[in-house]
Amino acid sequence: MPDDAPSADAVHLRDLLAAIDSHPGTRARKAWDALRLVHIAFVGNQAELVELVEAIESNQNDIGLAMASNMPQYAEKSHALYAELFRRLHNYVSSAVTLIDHTRNLTKGYEGTDTHTEYAQRIAEIRAGGLGPFVAKLRVFVVHVGVPAIGTQVAIQNGVGETITSFIDRDSALKWPDWPADARRYLESQPPHVSLREVITAYGAVVEELYRWFYEQFTVLHGDDIDAVNVLIGQTPWGGRMPSLPE
Repeated sequence: MPDDAPSADAVHLRDLLAAIDSHPGTRARKAWDALRLVHIAFVGNQAELVELVEAIESNQNDIGLAMASNMPQYAEKSHALYAELFRRLHNYVSSAVTLIDHTRNLTKGYEGTDTHTEYAQRIAEIRAGGLGPFVAKLRVFVVHVGVPAIGTQVAIQNGVGETITSFIDRDSALKWPDWPADARRYLESQPPHVSLREVITAYGAVVEELYRWFYEQFTVLHGDDIDAVNVLIGQTPWGGRMPSLPE
């Protein structure tokens, strides 16, 4: 045997690693981990948007009054705040649709399973509520049509205090003809000033409920695959195991 020929142990390890890498359990885990990354990006963008909306509505450093004021001394600050609010809204709705698309592509591989049937039912319920289609189509509006009519309203209460609200102008939004029917019905059911905070938090709750259930399906669909690939991983010099659920 040539001096530079791999040993039998090296050949075995190479073949073992190749078998692990090509195993259905490994491929499934990588696909679901990729989905988890997209989900994490959405959650991060949601948190950034909520953070700014809360800062405006609690008037941190007078930014709520600056956003709502027409006074010349606030013009530069108001413009900068609006630009930042739009940036975060853009990132939020874009990542929301990326998550929708990524999940749809992943679930295509499970057609015919009980998981796919229930997923389709859950998505139908979300669509029927109108909020999901509204957020999804809002991405098209923001990215391809123009800046949505986002406002900040100050309401004086008993002459001694104010309530600051960031909102989407319902009637202005309804002028756009391309809302899906469910999204348009959702908008029509809202007050003239649709609370941006309420849209974000309500949609976030819908998303988290869906994905808590969906991640539980990984073990249902791939528990046997993960057990099998863990047997192979256990034969490597470093051992260990692949977790059964996305982390």
